[in-house]
Amino acid sequence: LGIYTLRERQGENFSVVSDLPEGVSEKRFNQLPINLQKALIHSDTAHTLIFDDYEINQWLPEIELLKNIRYLKIKGGLTQLPDSISQLSKLEMLNLSMNEIGKLPTSFSQLKNLRHLDLSFTELKQFPAEVLELPELRKLDVGHNPFTEIPSEISRLKHLIGLDLYGVQIDSLPDSMADMRQLTITAYPDFKDQFPEKFQHLFVNK
Repeated sequence: LGIYTLRERQGENFSVVSDLPEGVSEKRFNQLPINLQKALIHSDTAHTLIFDDYEINQWLPEIELLKNIRYLKIKGGLTQLPDSISQLSKLEMLNLSMNEIGKLPTSFSQLKNLRHLDLSFTELKQFPAEVLELPELRKLDVGHNPFTEIPSEISRLKHLIGLDLYGVQIDSLPDSMADMRQLTITAYPDFKDQFPEKFQHLFVNK
């Protein structure tokens, strides 16, 4: 099954004008997931694209044609992100949970409009430094990853109000986090018990 477009016939000199985005062949288009086909047909107005439960197993460059996309969810299947993800400059919400990407490309820091970012279960061996360059970030989920330290520069995220650390094995927090009065950390109940009093306000839902 695919996406078909019906057009009114214009006299005897009828000709078909393709609705496909420039650079995408009909053959390639027919190989894409249905939800991406629908988005590409309306590429100027498409704001949301969702791939659930390992629906794709690699990055599809046609996603980058959706210049006005605000919410992108790719759950499972990816092993890396391309530098070209930075072309989705209007992204506000990005969910990459369950992808074994290991790290973010350096260009990720160019997604300046990101507000919600889910990187849980993505095999991050280090806290992603690229995230520290996202000035509008409100909520960050890095739960269930194997990194063991949070950099002191996290305090640069002035608007961060939610940090999910479920399943993260760390035994210290940087001193700079003690001044992040608007932030709430969510984690396993006994997680907060290993930290000094100056950090306890971070575990109170504000």
